[in-house]
Amino acid sequence: MDPSARHPHAADACFDGGDLDCGSGLLLLIRQHIDPLPRGGLLEFLSTESSVKEDLPAWCRLTGNALLSIIPAGKGNSYLVCKGSLEERGGGHINPVSVKPLLRTTVPVLVPDRLPAPASAPAIRPLSVMGIGSWPRPRWMVQAVHDRLESRLSDEEFQFTADDAVRLCVDAQLRAGVDVLTDGEQRRDSYASFVGGRLDNCQLIPLTDLLPLVDDPEQFQQELRALDVPASDVRHPAVFGPLGRSRPIAVHELAFLKTLTKKPIKIALPGPYLLTRTMWMECISDNAYNSREHIAQDIVRVLREELADLLAAGAALVQFDEPVLSEVVFTGPTQQRSFMCGALSEKGDAATELAFARDLF
Repeated sequence: MDPSARHPHAADACFDGGDLDCGSGLLLLIRQHIDPLPRGGLLEFLSTESSVKEDLPAWCRLTGNALLSIIPAGKGNSYLVCKGSLEERGGGHINPVSVKPLLRTTVPVLVPDRLPAPASAPAIRPLSVMGIGSWPRPRWMVQAVHDRLESRLSDEEFQFTADDAVRLCVDAQLRAGVDVLTDGEQRRDSYASFVGGRLDNCQLIPLTDLLPLVDDPEQFQQELRALDVPASDVRHPAVFGPLGRSRPIAVHELAFLKTLTKKPIKIALPGPYLLTRTMWMECISDNAYNSREHIAQDIVRVLREELADLLAAGAALVQFDEPVLSEVVFTGPTQQRSFMCGALSEKGDAATELAFARDLF
């Protein structure tokens, strides 16, 4: 770094971005380092890629962060970014953030012909009462979900908190006389995108981080403004390589729930069409897949693997949710775009989409 050049403030965390540009992984590294910082925290990073100087200001404006300064550093530049505004900065030292691996690379494997044998589960009697799957979360559980996403809460602490939320959810269902129990999806950040956080080569990133990756940023910003949920509050699964399932999606939820009840248990999962609509974004996914039909093959595979393991672990019922199909059938192209229905993904006419969904099932 040029010894005569100094940022106006000392950084709380730093990393070297090398020659990555915003579209090939730099934004993911920025997100990994800035998320754990408190509001007003300062992140410094080095980059030798010239396009960053042009793309970073737009990302900062869209995400509500502040680009404080840029100074020459070796063959590139050093950038100082504030999480939020500098006015929010408090005193005290902040421990530097350690880098986690950007991607978990796993070679996908085909579902074996001999699947695990389903375990015996309590029978579901006719006209059973059950919740649809999700359940309201206490305010402290919602905060824990956000803290975990932004690396302010360890996985062990998060699971301990979530266990308490599930206990409350189960107790309420039992008092209401429910016949088939769920865990209320208390551990999930949303009803669908949580899957992306548990698959290999997929990472949850804020929608606003996608701006530098798309071909038409202005149109993308208009689409973000049209959503029914603020884009800054939405974490979206971004696929950067072949999808793999080196850990289960919801088997751990079932395992804990079985310690609380002997009643039949239902596990709800997002369906293959919904996940395909959500995960296929041409500006990113085409690095690993050449079409949404291509990525759908791996989505179906990981869901089949999960279904087999859930039944083998004693789930009485596995439910696949496809709320996006109502949007396909009942709304036209002029309707407000809904985050719930994969608003930023490709969509054809209703007949084509319904046929595609049928084939995936």
